[in-house]
Amino acid sequence: MSARRLDSLAVRIAVMDRSQLVQTLRDLKCPFEVDFSDEFLQSISIERLRHILMAATLHVINADGAGEPSSVHVTPL
Repeated sequence: MSARRLDSLAVRIAVMDRSQLVQTLRDLKCPFEVDFSDEFLQSISIERLRHILMAATLHVINADGAGEPSSVHVTPL
């Protein structure tokens, strides 16, 4: 993934509110189970939630092998 695309992804995640972060995390098609409870996702800081979404998204991109977020849909507001 290019630095420009990585920066773009980070900016899109940074402007999301909690509900958007949770919904995007729930909708992410991960090759692993994302089984955080609603209580947990509501209790952690928004910064930590952003970190979790960024890490999961990067993992999905890496698992695709393409190095680009073609199957990852993190849309801006």
